[in-house]
Amino acid sequence: MAFLVALALYATLPGDSAPIRHAVTLLAVLAGVPLVVLNPLRYSRQEPWSRDLSVGLHGVVAAATLAALGETVAGLVIQGTPRLLVAALQVWVAMVLSFSLLYWQIDRDGPVARLHPELPHRRRPDFRFREQGGATPWSAWYVDYLRTSFRTAVAFMTADATPVSRRAKWLTAVESFAGYVLIGVVIARAVALVV
Repeated sequence: MAFLVALALYATLPGDSAPIRHAVTLLAVLAGVPLVVLNPLRYSRQEPWSRDLSVGLHGVVAAATLAALGETVAGLVIQGTPRLLVAALQVWVAMVLSFSLLYWQIDRDGPVARLHPELPHRRRPDFRFREQGGATPWSAWYVDYLRTSFRTAVAFMTADATPVSRRAKWLTAVESFAGYVLIGVVIARAVALVV
């Protein structure tokens, strides 16, 4: 559901690159069909191709959202219309959702590997959550990655989860930087519109 919401927010953004966004959206939907066929209700099965396709799909959507964020920031700097302020909120939410899905897919080999710990996987952690390591076994759910993504987009560091792999550190740095740029430009433009 989060994937569809992020994709819908991304696809309906205003701007000159609408044909590119529609092509990326169509490609993402078509790439997502085999994943839905494999796991119609929830992630419980995984094939090597489905893992690669899922991580690649969420990576492409996150990258496309960052490109749309750049276009929105440029539009805000040049024009600064109230519609672009709404688009900024739209792209920010799409960014938080797309990065949360990417974090969810990469950490400890993804949701299926976390669901089936008996299967042989690398289990390399990308994030360390506060709840891990206690007496009770604990595994992160999607909402934990959504909160991590939200906190990353509005704060310099995540309070709930610490990125421990290089890729997680880079991804959180990119998301944090993009979030701050967008928030800074929106605040500056909103002040200019009011004054």
